[in-house]
Amino acid sequence: MLGSLTHISIPLGDITTVAATFMTEYGIASYDAAHAASAIAAGAEAIVTIDTAVALLPSSLLTVYTDRSRLASCRSKRPR
Repeated sequence: MLGSLTHISIPLGDITTVAATFMTEYGIASYDAAHAASAIAAGAEAIVTIDTAVALLPSSLLTVYTDRSRLASCRSKRPR
C-alpha cells in the first residue's frame, strides 16, 4: 500500500520533544500528540482525523479536517 502513496518516514526521536510539549501544554493524549507532531515534522499544514482531541492544538499549528458528526466537538475544543 505504501508503494502507491506518497509517504514520509518520521523517526520517533525527531518528534518526541514536540509530542511531549503537546501533551503537557494542550492536554493531548500521547498517540494524538505523536500524530500531530509527525504531521508538523513532515511539513503538513493540516491533518485529517476523526479524533477530536487534535482540535485542542492552536489552529496556527495545524488545520483540522474532520467529518460532519465531529465538527461541533472540534469547534468547542479549539482554542480561540
